[in-house]
Amino acid sequence: MKRLIYLLSCLFLSIGLISAQTTRITGTVIASDDGESVIGASVVVKGATNIGTVTDVNGAFTLNVPTNATTIVVSFIGMITQEVAISPTMRIILVPDLQQLDEVVVVAYGTQRRSAITGSASVISKDQIESGTREALDKAMSGKIAGVRVSANTGDPGSAGEISIRGIGSYSASTSPLYVIDGIVVDVGDDVTTSLKSSSLMATINPDDIESITVLKDAAASSLYGSRAANGVVLITTKKGREGKTTVGYRGEFGTTSMAIKHYVPASAAATIDYYREGIANFYLLYEYAANKQEAYDLVREEGDLEYFFTDPSGNTNTNWWDQVYRNAFTQDHQVYMSGGTDKTKIYSGFGYNDSEGIVSGSSFKP
Repeated sequence: MKRLIYLLSCLFLSIGLISAQTTRITGTVIASDDGESVIGASVVVKGATNIGTVTDVNGAFTLNVPTNATTIVVSFIGMITQEVAISPTMRIILVPDLQQLDEVVVVAYGTQRRSAITGSASVISKDQIESGTREALDKAMSGKIAGVRVSANTGDPGSAGEISIRGIGSYSASTSPLYVIDGIVVDVGDDVTTSLKSSSLMATINPDDIESITVLKDAAASSLYGSRAANGVVLITTKKGREGKTTVGYRGEFGTTSMAIKHYVPASAAATIDYYREGIANFYLLYEYAANKQEAYDLVREEGDLEYFFTDPSGNTNTNWWDQVYRNAFTQDHQVYMSGGTDKTKIYSGFGYNDSEGIVSGSSFKP
């Protein structure tokens, strides 16, 4: 009986020692770039690869670690592995590994190795977008990517831009690329054109609300979109709220635009009247209404031919039509934005106002 009691005492003592040798820790793992929870991240005690766990759908984990353990190793594909000192409650932030992410490109609903689409996918960063024109998103892409041509049918501010990726692929069908905004395919549709003014859906998107633009140029990059991607694909990612203190910002720009080069100098009123008089006199000579040049001039005066073309045939009224048509245009752009949130709720809100005058009097753009 005494032996049995002794054995039971040793057993309970051993259980107590085993229990005292581990400590329970809890924590969450989030990504630094978007503040989202990292699901499936590996959490392992350093030096003991058989003691570990993975994060759940909320990025949370619970782990019993030895009392002598001081560090855990947290890792996830595409992010930099971190060694963190152990504490009862932990909040671990993983930073994307740009070198690893550069090897994989997200295309449509899947991924492809960068080596498979080298030269067929190009990215425009938000800094490049903001450095361009504020009139419309398509104009902001102009000159930013090799093989992508952006042009406008008219010079009117805010006019619909025509985007051609690696040339024209059809004589009769549309040459417009496929637009995908935050993973949703958007039908840009036909341009809304009235007289010399035109606009499209792309003119309604504020360039300052765009995080990045990726242009997929050939079949290797756009195959998952099918025949709709025959003219290329433009992937647009808008800005999103980030975890942290709420910030409110404002940016304003003012500027002027003018004709860079005067391609021609308008003729004066007197020179224009002489030109018309000479032409009409030559007509009279050609059909033998006059025997010589002086008779032709006299006939022009007697018939009052110049009065048909000019209100003041004397040439004393001189109008510089260049100055009447063209002007120094004023442009202003104002952007107000707010961003912030917690690990569960994030917000981003932006407001933009743009007023761009054209160098031709009467033309302007207010999206």
